[in-house]
Amino acid sequence: MACQKRPSGHLVSVLSGAEGSFVASLVKNNLKTLSDVWIGLHDPTEGSEPNASGWEWSSTDVLNYVAWERNPATVSNPGYCGSLSRSSGYLRWRDYNCYVKLPYVCKFKD
Repeated sequence: MACQKRPSGHLVSVLSGAEGSFVASLVKNNLKTLSDVWIGLHDPTEGSEPNASGWEWSSTDVLNYVAWERNPATVSNPGYCGSLSRSSGYLRWRDYNCYVKLPYVCKFKD
């Protein structure tokens, strides 16, 4: 993945509401996209954990803050990668098919 080719880079993790608002503003002001946007959220268990508890950040940050547009456990045909939902102004997350090409946001740690 392009983000991981740079030192300390990963797809963005959203660890708080404030960070979510910041990332949403970056997407709206810079990407000019009409699609969802990849974030570093994924479910390596592919739904086998109850109540969508298998989701984790690719950066290994702890998933304490959640902002689902809808809980993936309630979706009949879930995806196992996370995106920022365009319909929520990029403030909420949506499960998405991992094989779809979407724009993405990287995050770099100091």
